[in-house]
Amino acid sequence: MKKRIYKVVVCSNCGHIQITYAKASYRCFRCEKIITIDNDTVILETSNPSKAREKLLSIRSTKQIEFKKLR
Repeated sequence: MKKRIYKVVVCSNCGHIQITYAKASYRCFRCEKIITIDNDTVILETSNPSKAREKLLSIRSTKQIEFKKLR
């Protein structure tokens, strides 16, 4: 069985942060735009879904970084 790689990503269109295990592209839950995964959109990559969720929640709760449009 293949292990999934979970990614915490930020949408380059609206700045929404979410978790995905997609390899090439994903659909943003907020703006519904299809986003290509690259180095600018990935915040964290891990095979542990708990670590991905912890990172997502820590960013959302403390608002460490202002995620707005990347482009």
